[in-house]
Amino acid sequence: MHKLENFKERFLFATNETPIWNDIIKGDRERNYYPAKDFFENTIPNEFREYAFIKSLLIPEIEIYEIVGEENKNFINQQVDFYLPQVKLVIEIDGQQHKLGEVTRGSDKSRDNYLEIKGIETIRISTVELRNGKYIAKIEAILKHLDLYVNLLNFYYLK
Repeated sequence: MHKLENFKERFLFATNETPIWNDIIKGDRERNYYPAKDFFENTIPNEFREYAFIKSLLIPEIEIYEIVGEENKNFINQQVDFYLPQVKLVIEIDGQQHKLGEVTRGSDKSRDNYLEIKGIETIRISTVELRNGKYIAKIEAILKHLDLYVNLLNFYYLK
């Protein structure tokens, strides 16, 4: 999608519809705890101020090859939690396995570097940060990134 000549122009697929969750984003079914879904449904509307409308632009559970437009054997069947194509931003909600698992941490770093080479920023928020309210710095980083694209995003602002 980023390789299209007209990508710098606005592209319209904003919707007010709640996405259909395929239960691919990991959560805790026993405790009914789905942090990525909670981030989408509660954190964005409550914390993103004038950018809360990006909720209608985010693509949940999208595979990496769909983002970059090419297969990469290192990232087969790998998805990101949320992608905002208009501003080339990936938002990941990371559970404890991302912090504790050395292999997972290495895979995350490799994937983030790959996306960065393709011009896509990744911002990771841990589930611990979401639970204890210590995510403000990450939200500010997201808002700062959105500010870089304010003119483009103004096309999507739904009043």
